[in-house]
Amino acid sequence: MNEPDLTLIQGGGGGIEGRLRSLEDRMTKVETKLDNLATKTDIQSVKTVIAEKETVQTRWLVGVVIGAAISLAIALIRTFTN
Repeated sequence: MNEPDLTLIQGGGGGIEGRLRSLEDRMTKVETKLDNLATKTDIQSVKTVIAEKETVQTRWLVGVVIGAAISLAIALIRTFTN
Protein backbone atom coordinates (compact mmCIF):
# COMPACT_ATOMS: atom_id res chain seq x y z
CA MET A 1 0.00 0.00 0.00
CA ASN A 2 1.25 3.57 -0.77
CA GLU A 3 2.22 5.86 2.11
CA PRO A 4 0.70 9.40 2.05
CA ASP A 5 3.01 12.29 1.20
CA LEU A 6 3.57 14.07 4.53
CA THR A 7 6.19 16.59 3.35
CA LEU A 8 3.71 19.48 3.55
CA ILE A 9 2.63 18.52 7.05
CA GLN A 10 6.19 17.88 8.20
CA GLY A 11 7.58 21.08 6.69
CA GLY A 12 9.68 19.49 3.97
CA GLY A 13 11.02 16.72 6.17
CA GLY A 14 11.91 18.92 9.18
CA GLY A 15 8.98 17.79 11.24
CA ILE A 16 6.33 19.81 12.98
CA GLU A 17 8.81 20.79 15.70
CA GLY A 18 11.01 22.54 13.13
CA ARG A 19 8.08 24.44 11.69
CA LEU A 20 6.91 25.42 15.16
CA ARG A 21 10.41 26.65 16.07
CA SER A 22 10.53 28.64 12.84
CA LEU A 23 7.14 30.21 13.55
CA GLU A 24 8.21 31.06 17.11
CA ASP A 25 11.38 32.74 15.79
CA ARG A 26 9.38 34.74 13.27
CA MET A 27 6.85 35.72 15.94
CA THR A 28 9.67 36.92 18.19
CA LYS A 29 10.97 39.12 15.37
CA VAL A 30 7.49 40.56 14.78
CA GLU A 31 7.02 41.28 18.49
CA THR A 32 10.42 42.99 18.62
CA LYS A 33 9.45 45.23 15.71
CA LEU A 34 6.08 46.01 17.29
CA ASP A 35 7.82 47.38 20.39
CA ASN A 36 9.30 50.16 18.24
CA LEU A 37 6.05 51.23 16.56
CA ALA A 38 3.88 54.10 17.77
CA THR A 39 0.50 53.39 19.29
CA LYS A 40 -2.65 55.39 18.59
CA THR A 41 -2.12 57.18 21.90
CA ASP A 42 1.45 58.12 20.91
CA ILE A 43 0.28 59.51 17.58
CA GLN A 44 -2.57 61.44 19.21
CA SER A 45 -0.23 63.03 21.74
CA VAL A 46 2.14 64.10 18.95
CA LYS A 47 -0.79 65.61 17.04
CA THR A 48 -1.81 67.52 20.16
CA VAL A 49 1.70 68.89 20.70
CA ILE A 50 1.94 69.94 17.04
CA ALA A 51 -1.43 71.71 17.25
CA GLU A 52 -0.32 73.56 20.38
CA LYS A 53 2.95 74.63 18.75
CA GLU A 54 1.08 75.82 15.65
CA THR A 55 -1.16 77.97 17.82
CA VAL A 56 1.80 79.56 19.59
CA GLN A 57 3.60 80.12 16.29
CA THR A 58 0.52 81.72 14.74
CA ARG A 59 0.08 84.07 17.70
CA TRP A 60 3.73 85.14 17.47
CA LEU A 61 3.40 85.71 13.73
CA VAL A 62 0.28 87.85 14.18
CA GLY A 63 2.00 89.81 16.96
CA VAL A 64 5.09 90.45 14.85
CA VAL A 65 3.02 91.54 11.83
CA ILE A 66 0.95 93.90 13.97
CA GLY A 67 4.10 95.30 15.58
CA ALA A 68 5.71 95.83 12.17
CA ALA A 69 2.57 97.55 10.87
CA ILE A 70 2.48 99.88 13.87
CA SER A 71 6.18 100.66 13.48
CA LEU A 72 5.69 101.41 9.80
CA ALA A 73 2.70 103.64 10.55
CA ILE A 74 4.67 105.60 13.16
CA ALA A 75 7.63 105.97 10.80
CA LEU A 76 5.35 107.25 8.01
CA ILE A 77 3.60 109.68 10.36
CA ARG A 78 6.94 111.06 11.57
CA THR A 79 8.25 111.33 8.04
CA PHE A 80 5.29 113.24 6.61
CA THR A 81 4.44 115.46 9.60
CA ASN A 82 7.83 117.17 9.87
